[in-house]
Amino acid sequence: MSLGAAAALMSLVSAGLTGLPATMTDDPSLWVTLEVLNRDAFGGRSILHLEDLVGENKGRDVPGLPKPRVVVFFSTLPAACGPLQAGMCRDVEALRNKLGKEVLIAALIMARPDEVARTRSELARAGYGIVATLDPQGVAARLLHMDRPGVAVVFDAAGHSVTLPPPGDVGDATQRRRWIRALRERVQAALRTDDDGDP
Repeated sequence: MSLGAAAALMSLVSAGLTGLPATMTDDPSLWVTLEVLNRDAFGGRSILHLEDLVGENKGRDVPGLPKPRVVVFFSTLPAACGPLQAGMCRDVEALRNKLGKEVLIAALIMARPDEVARTRSELARAGYGIVATLDPQGVAARLLHMDRPGVAVVFDAAGHSVTLPPPGDVGDATQRRRWIRALRERVQAALRTDDDGDP
């Protein structure tokens, strides 16, 4: 996307933000579109449209598109998603491996425009099973109210969401473990909602 196009999109999105609730519960899927860095983790696809995964469009026949019951976004910085063996992305990936394929987890990497090239290179070597996405203009982060690293948003199949605030210190392993436990509880609650057939 050119800088001019990105600026125009940001202007359009910003104009529509004022009427949105503090916790996104009503159709942010019309807006959230992200570049996927590790296509193998997302059925070979390079673009993630949330509206394809939750809400009324969920389950439509898109070749290669995953069909999760729950979708999770969490915000993080590039340094926490590099090829190292420790960090938020590794912790969340371990949770994803326990939850299975019915849960799709996507890292929303808050890379500045000048960090994008390096982030792409590092993610290519990191080999994550979670979906790694880029949001250099901050459009998705604003729509999902992710104003800092460590915020998670859990969507159930109907597109309803709940937001989990970040740990007090995202760099502290103990606090991240507590945050992971809280995230798992919210994901399991969303799965139960899907089982019950609630709207």
